[in-house]
Amino acid sequence: MSPFHENPRPISTEVSSRPPRSLRPSRGNSDEDAGPSSPLLTSSGAVRGALPAPISFSPKSRNKLSLSSGCCNLNRFFVKLFTFFLCVLGAFLILKLLHIQLIPANYYFGAGADRQDGRSREAYVTFLGHVDGQDIEQRYFHETRRLMFQTMYDPKTLDPNVVHRDFVVVTAPGVPDRQKDRFRAEGAIIKPRDAITSLPEDDENPESRWLQTYTKLHTFNLTQYYRVLYLDADIFLVRSLREVWDDANAWPSSGLAAMSETWEGEDHEIPIPPASTFNSGFMMIRPNASTLDQILRVTDYNAHFTDQAILNKYFELDGSHPWQSLDHKFCSTHPTERDVSAGIYSLHEKMWYGHVQESLRRLWELTLARMDGFWLAKSPLTGIEAERESDTPVETETVGTTELGDGDRNEDIEVKGETVEVN
Repeated sequence: MSPFHENPRPISTEVSSRPPRSLRPSRGNSDEDAGPSSPLLTSSGAVRGALPAPISFSPKSRNKLSLSSGCCNLNRFFVKLFTFFLCVLGAFLILKLLHIQLIPANYYFGAGADRQDGRSREAYVTFLGHVDGQDIEQRYFHETRRLMFQTMYDPKTLDPNVVHRDFVVVTAPGVPDRQKDRFRAEGAIIKPRDAITSLPEDDENPESRWLQTYTKLHTFNLTQYYRVLYLDADIFLVRSLREVWDDANAWPSSGLAAMSETWEGEDHEIPIPPASTFNSGFMMIRPNASTLDQILRVTDYNAHFTDQAILNKYFELDGSHPWQSLDHKFCSTHPTERDVSAGIYSLHEKMWYGHVQESLRRLWELTLARMDGFWLAKSPLTGIEAERESDTPVETETVGTTELGDGDRNEDIEVKGETVEVN
């Protein structure tokens, strides 16, 4: 057997009642000699360092102790609650100062997050009216096609995310079915809407085509979309508008974001400076049916300016739902070459008017040529060829030195003494 296993010392499990060696009195001193001044004993004679005897409390003392403990726990709860409130408040202030937008949770996780029926949550929207016997209808028909082409297909200006965004055309009563069919064939979604007749008319300008612009207010009722970017059909894109969806105010809390209007004509500042009124031809809208109902109740506005006046009245800056401003680089009214050189993304102008600078009109004409070539390459019965087969007479409009056929642009266009082959 190993020597380590011989005569093993038994392990005692008894607890000694003697104090530790370090606390015992030194030899030669009796317990009586260790008085109160001894560092080993307290004044009561207890050994220093020894565990104190258990303390007993009376029932009354126990109640007081329990109440005190409960108050401490309650105080801690309120302190934590107050701290949480301060954190939330601080986070909200930071979001406001940094212009960070709170995107609705259901945009990602709501009922429409799975894109029901394969539909998008966002859309580009424009409006097409109808006036019998006026050539302007044909012009805006082609301008609507041009805007859709620039947004969806033109490599110079298309939105790369257009596969996730629809292009919607809101149409007034009377728009011919053949025009609607053309829009559908080229990828648009048609939303026919009734005319809004409950709003006041302008006695000085009774033309029905201006009254039909109220129909664009139905854009606020496109509630299947979280956001829509409304564009008048006469907005010409110079660059892609994809960045506008990420603008600081692209999720307007009031329901509408736009850009300031200017009355300075072609001499305006670039970009157009902030103002109290906005142009209703370029608007980021969060559709809401109740918003439309409230807009239609507005009466105190200048009916001469139809939709723009009523929207500026409802969304006035000092009102209960003020409009918010988008970056002014995205659009300019009364445009010139200076706007293009400054990097403005789109130009709000009727490009076929004679006062438009030649260089801008040439950009517009080349875009029309690309559009016609694009659709002609897709199908011989899509684009201008389909228009030729209709019974609609072709009207020719002289614009400056440029002669255009509304129904048939398969002609040579003479610009600055040179010939540009459209198709």
